[in-house]
Amino acid sequence: MYKLIAFDGDDTLWHNEPLFREAHVQLREMLGHYVDPEKVDDRLYQAELANLSIYGYGVTGFTLSMIETAIELSDRKISAEDIHKLAEIGKSMLRAPTRIIDGAESVLKLCQGSELQGHFDHQGRSDRPAAQDRPIRL
Repeated sequence: MYKLIAFDGDDTLWHNEPLFREAHVQLREMLGHYVDPEKVDDRLYQAELANLSIYGYGVTGFTLSMIETAIELSDRKISAEDIHKLAEIGKSMLRAPTRIIDGAESVLKLCQGSELQGHFDHQGRSDRPAAQDRPIRL
C-alpha cells in the first residue's frame, strides 16, 4: 500500500503554463524594438535561473525576472509605463481563475479522506489555503 502520493498542482491538477507563455509573448513584443526576440528568450531564462534560489517558482518570481530582463535588455531605457505593464501582467496571472485539468478532480476524489501537505499559496494568492503548517483533508 502506498503511504504517499505527491501532486505538483501546476499543470498537473490545473492549467498554468498558458499564462506564462502569454506573458512571455507580451515581453517579447514589448522588447522587440530593443533586441531580437531570441535574446529576450535567452535573457529571461537566465534571469529565472539566477533568481530561482531567491524567489522560488511561481508568478511573482517570473514577473520580477521579466522586469529585470526588460531593464537589462533595454539598457535601462524602458519606460516606467512599460515596467508598470509588466507588473500588471504578473497581477493578471495571479488573478486568473484556476482551470482544473480534465480528469484531475476524479483522481483527487480517489484520494478523499487522505491528508495533503504542501504550500498552496506560493504564488501569493489569498484565495488558496496555505497548507505549509497543517494538512488539508480531502
